[in-house]
Amino acid sequence: MNDNTEMGSKEETILGLKIDVDTFRGTRIGVPALSNLLYQKNIRASFFFSIGPDNMGRHIWRIFKPQFFKKMLRGNAAKLYGLDILFKGFLWPGPDIGIKLAKILQSTIYHNHEVALHAYDHYKWQTYISKMDEDTIKLALDKAVVRWEEIFGESPTAAGNPGWQLSKEWLDYVDTLNFSYRSDCRGKDFGYPEIDGKVYKTLQIPTTLPTYDEIIGCNGVTESNYNDYIISLIEPGKLNVLTIHSEVEGIVCFDQFRRFTEKCFARNIKIFPLCDIYKRIKDTKNILNIEFKEIPGREGDLAVARKK
Repeated sequence: MNDNTEMGSKEETILGLKIDVDTFRGTRIGVPALSNLLYQKNIRASFFFSIGPDNMGRHIWRIFKPQFFKKMLRGNAAKLYGLDILFKGFLWPGPDIGIKLAKILQSTIYHNHEVALHAYDHYKWQTYISKMDEDTIKLALDKAVVRWEEIFGESPTAAGNPGWQLSKEWLDYVDTLNFSYRSDCRGKDFGYPEIDGKVYKTLQIPTTLPTYDEIIGCNGVTESNYNDYIISLIEPGKLNVLTIHSEVEGIVCFDQFRRFTEKCFARNIKIFPLCDIYKRIKDTKNILNIEFKEIPGREGDLAVARKK
């Protein structure tokens, strides 16, 4: 493998499929729907699971931020996520996904999908990762690993943080946990992250393509042309990683996603889980400079990777 963004020959087009599972509803309804659909189509994907309490209702305060409010209106958040998300964990602790829905989490393995850690408490991790000190990070990750072992019988081998959030302190502790790879960043290149001159040893496989909620309703992208637009961004021979959400593509946009897989098949785009991409690039020596900045369609600063 060359030390660049190439995934293979220029004639081969590979799409890494990453499925983020954020909520109780997305786990209960969206995960079985996506897992079964992909299994029927002989497609393997990577499910990134939230395994603790669903406290997503605590995001309600963000509605007072103009950019977030506009995004919610543009993407019709109530339709996508359900009105009940507004109350999950808002006045009292939300339902525990890992306890109540463990069998659904486990079922994806039976369909030969990859499973990876997304979060313990999705709300807390997305909101506070960049602010956590070393002790808090250790406590949060250790708690997640213990819960993961209770569900799956072994430690997680891959992970990716909610909202593409990251910090130097987080990377320091992650490097002690022996993940094969992580997917915490946005960008076009795979490699080893560097912040303030320090290179970390856990490989990063960034999300390269925009998500549904970032682009729908913007620059002429509509429900009718969304699939074609995403496919137009997929480059032969390059790293292509699409993040979908079980709450979106697994429920309200399920038929749209089904048609997307059919379009990929018709165009000879091969859909792989990220673990298969990792096997192709694991010998890379690429170094990624990590910056924290906003990207179009998403509120707040994200970890964005760029090859040095």
